[in-house]
Amino acid sequence: MVGFCRGKMASPSKKAKKPITKVLNDPIHGHMELHPLLIEIIDTPQFQRLRFIKQLGGVYSVYPGASHNRFEHSIGVGYLAGKLAEALRSRQKLKITDRDVLCVQIAGLCHDLGHGPFSHLYDGMFLPKALEKKEEMRRNGELGEEDKLEEWKHEKGSCDMLDHLVEQNNLKPAMKKYGLIPEKDMTFIKEMIAGPLHESKSEKASSPHYVIQKSDKILYEYNIREDKTLFIPQRAEKSKDSQKRAHSAQDEKGYCDIINTLVELIDLEKVMMEKYKLKREDVKNIKEMIAGQESKSKKEQSKLEQEMKKKYKLKPEDLKIIKEKIAEGKKWPYKGRKEEKSFLYEIVSNKKNGVDVDKFDYLARDSSYLGIKNNFDFHRFMQFARVCKVEGRNTICTRDKEEGHMYDLFYTRHCLHKRACQHRVSQILQEMIAEAFLKADDYIQIEGSGGRMFTLSTAFKNMEAYTKLTDNVFEEILNSSSPELQEAREILQNIVSRKIYKFVGERKPKKTIKDWKNLKLEKKWKKTLAQPLPDKEEDNLTPEDFEIQVINMDYGMKDKNPVEHMHFYSKYEPDVAKPMSIENASRIGTTIYSEQLIRVFCKKIDEQSVEAARQHFEQWKFKM
Repeated sequence: MVGFCRGKMASPSKKAKKPITKVLNDPIHGHMELHPLLIEIIDTPQFQRLRFIKQLGGVYSVYPGASHNRFEHSIGVGYLAGKLAEALRSRQKLKITDRDVLCVQIAGLCHDLGHGPFSHLYDGMFLPKALEKKEEMRRNGELGEEDKLEEWKHEKGSCDMLDHLVEQNNLKPAMKKYGLIPEKDMTFIKEMIAGPLHESKSEKASSPHYVIQKSDKILYEYNIREDKTLFIPQRAEKSKDSQKRAHSAQDEKGYCDIINTLVELIDLEKVMMEKYKLKREDVKNIKEMIAGQESKSKKEQSKLEQEMKKKYKLKPEDLKIIKEKIAEGKKWPYKGRKEEKSFLYEIVSNKKNGVDVDKFDYLARDSSYLGIKNNFDFHRFMQFARVCKVEGRNTICTRDKEEGHMYDLFYTRHCLHKRACQHRVSQILQEMIAEAFLKADDYIQIEGSGGRMFTLSTAFKNMEAYTKLTDNVFEEILNSSSPELQEAREILQNIVSRKIYKFVGERKPKKTIKDWKNLKLEKKWKKTLAQPLPDKEEDNLTPEDFEIQVINMDYGMKDKNPVEHMHFYSKYEPDVAKPMSIENASRIGTTIYSEQLIRVFCKKIDEQSVEAARQHFEQWKFKM
């Protein structure tokens, strides 16, 4: 485990009355000077818990160097968050206060408080399995509505744990001592971690994040493709009558309204490009022109509208719709800080393009411990970072000559995911751990507040119980003698004995398969995989003998290019930032930013079964 040594650094001036900081020695960032309030947070049981949660989960079983934990990563992010905020403050007059900087540092420090055992394994693999299991039990009448398990992500847990940490350790007086206003600044800190905090259903329903999330469900429920045409599932009859019935749905009351709503709300840029045959560069120009109208006189606005009508052939009603949608997107969703400080929300967790200090630390730290080269230099980014107005909001931008360097950032991320996080052995090991946790779920009891008891899948509902949940649960199950935990224990014993499911093959689908779990493709695939081989002896392989994983790898924004969502300034106009134009952008690179793999494993590990499973896979992949 990485060790930190502490030392005191004297205040540079008695008159300034600056708090006495402490220094931690980190293998990645060297000597890190930290504010005393950060030290008080670090020295709590809730934060110390992160010492016992592996940063890369099951990757440690493949890469012996991946022994680092969420503890040191979180401290690194808190440190870098302060460095970036200070760099921006020293370069421009942005009204960044000491209070702002301290809040940003706390957000960076606490952004991963909500991680469960083996990091992303808990909320990314285990909880979805537990949710699916409980939903099935509820449908069968085995569970009531009160036992319903909701979808949950670690960002929500980080906010809940931060509240719990502050309350349990009575840190509000310390926060006030160092100039914070707990009631307001706690909201700001949590918003930087998890995005807008919606207090009411009506507020939530009006947020852009919620609209996009909801639209995905509508697309699936109404069988609408992304291009807004009706999708007839493969399971439907392919007769002319069935096609007529499906297409007649377009005439049903409300169907067209749904499509129109989606067209307007899901992706304004995409719709404008499709509807008006515009290039992406044209769309950006239009948005910028409209956004800049607010500061112009009515005469100038009228002239600008005429120019847009002439150049882009937009009708008055088209302009009105585009203006309304841009206005909706421009509504400030945060409460912790006013819109003029919008750039502060991009430091810890950047929702626009993913360029943030969380990524800076884990790329440097993970690469170092894994022995994988990191081509991105975050020190260089901080040197060129500036705040510029983009569509009316202050946004962190970088120099135009840094385009290639930003591609290095996302390419390094992709390499880490491909070679380590999505490594086929580490992924199947994590699948087995999640399976063991699922079998142990009802028999692991964790005491929470008021003496209430929680299981592995419900501990996140109570932060006192969740504080006790770490990677140690693996050892607890492995070393138990309880007969109820026998199945789970056997799976973990197989893991430590390296008797893991055997890889039999993988393939890339011709088209990305979205929402494959909801489409119930896994059961169908397993059934097809187990079909007898022609002219072969019976091998007794069943659908339950196969494990299927669908792996998605990208640059951080699914199939989009994150660099296209960045803005760059030139040394001649340091306060004017624009997207990289097609003419100036590098022509050497990729046009595809995501890929999907379907991996098949065999749970039987004897040579005969594995060889038979490989033959089944070869037969199956041609039927897909």
